[in-house]
This record gives sequence, structure tokens and C-alpha cells, in this order.
Amino acid sequence: MSSRGDYVLNGRDASASGVVDATGAAIARIPGPRVGRAWKITHAIVNTTLTPTGICEATLYVGSVVTPSAYRDHSFSGQDDVSEYPVPLPVHSGDDVIVVWKAGAAGAVATVTIVYDDEPV
Repeated sequence: MSSRGDYVLNGRDASASGVVDATGAAIARIPGPRVGRAWKITHAIVNTTLTPTGICEATLYVGSVVTPSAYRDHSFSGQDDVSEYPVPLPVHSGDDVIVVWKAGAAGAVATVTIVYDDEPV
């Protein structure tokens, strides 16, 4: 297992966390693969440590910034939800995996874990 910044790489999975602020928002970012490598995400798991009072949502993006073109997936249950991708989501060098939560419980830790295949390009 190795740690780089605010996320952890553990074999073929990686995770990152952020704290939900007073507005119910949180963000977690997993820096993408090294130059010459590509990831194919097969699963994404989102969770928060506190149960929100409303519907906590999480949106997954792949890119360097959060934009509509970087959108890849959305969970209407950002609390204990798993997405499985029969056609894996590609992540290339220079891209990050970014998850943005809204309507979370303030003070909760929001975590994303991805499971991926790591391949040479």
C-alpha cells in the first residue's frame, strides 16, 4: 500500500476522502495513473460516515476539473452505494477521478474507492 497526498493506493484500488462542509458539500480527488499507464475502473464505491437527513448525492468525474464533459456517473445515494461498470471507465495519465457530494451531513467524512485494472498504454 502506498500513500500519495490525501488518497491511498492499495494494489488495484484507490480511495480518497473529504470532509462534508456546512453546506453539505464534499470533494475527493484521486490523481490518475502515471505516464505510460491507464486505468479501467470496474467499480466505484461512495460512502459517508454520517447518515444525512435528506438525499445525499455523489457525482463522479474523470478529468482535471469538474465540467459537464468530465461527467461519468451519478449516485442518488452517496451513502453506501456501489457502481459496477460492465464497460470499464477509462482514466488516462493527466486525468483525475473526482467525486463531488451534495446534501451530506456536515462533519461527515465522504469517501470514494475505485477498483480498476492498471494497463500499459
